[in-house]
Amino acid sequence: MSWPIRALGLLTFGLVTNLLSDAFPRPALIALILVGAVVVAMFHLPEDAPARQVLPGALLYLAVAAAALAVVTPASWTGPLTVVSVLLVLIGCTALAVRHRAAALVSLAGLSLFTIGLVCVTGAADETYTSAKVIASVLGGFVAVFGLLLIVSRRHLAGPGGISMASLREMRVTWSRAGTIGAVAAIGAIQVARDGEWLVASLMVVAGLSWLATTMTFVFAEHAESFAGAMLTVCGVAATGLGLVAFHSSVFLPGAIALLAGLAMAGGGLTLLESEGVLAGLTALFRSPTKTDQNHASVRPDDGPSHPAGSAPARATGPSADPAEPPRSPEP
Repeated sequence: MSWPIRALGLLTFGLVTNLLSDAFPRPALIALILVGAVVVAMFHLPEDAPARQVLPGALLYLAVAAAALAVVTPASWTGPLTVVSVLLVLIGCTALAVRHRAAALVSLAGLSLFTIGLVCVTGAADETYTSAKVIASVLGGFVAVFGLLLIVSRRHLAGPGGISMASLREMRVTWSRAGTIGAVAAIGAIQVARDGEWLVASLMVVAGLSWLATTMTFVFAEHAESFAGAMLTVCGVAATGLGLVAFHSSVFLPGAIALLAGLAMAGGGLTLLESEGVLAGLTALFRSPTKTDQNHASVRPDDGPSHPAGSAPARATGPSADPAEPPRSPEP
């Protein structure tokens, strides 16, 4: 990692710590500083160091524990523990993305689903009807377990034989049902706008409609990966913005869910655009064509393997070779 990137990371970490110093108690800030120290130490380790291979997974499981504690502990601890959980998973996924980008995206989605499941399970206790308690508990437990399975199986799902475009296209029924989330979000933005929260309403509309467009692309379109990647990226950015707004309003658990899910969707969309060559085409607009032409001109077409001195090149064979001369008849 080059020194400008390290300096930018340290500057960002300092700014975030300064912003959080007035909003969170001292234990949360101490945990934040310790996590930052772990990140700096991890990136200074050699590439083949065992600790560098073990730390990303350890940080992910610590993030799972912090998210679980944030749900079950008193409300005064929800904010600090949620912040620590998000920081841990972001640090672990950043270190994991250096070698396994897809595994990092799967981990982000897994922790988001795990948190959603825990919120549903704990919220079931506040339901009035017994049937509602049972449904919330069962569905929440299923989603939480599914999120854990995603984290545990992240390398297998991101490797050969795991998640692919072909497997995603086979889930047409699942995509069609998931599209209702986007429709509900877009409709709910109307009520949010009536309450005067125009920023939240705008982000909800963008996230909902882009998610609906993404799901419908996987259901009906056969070769529209670029459009699906663009819509998924827009949805991820909008969801990340909703998470940041929720954190600013001290709505921590929903903010963590939106933030992690948004980062996973944005990363997945950018990966899809990269596989289709869209990002390469965009970056080509900011490159110098003169240098590209010079690089191509430096490779001469007549360059070929040199032959040792005193040896003749091998005679060409095949259809392009000269026809062989007929053998001469012996003289009488």
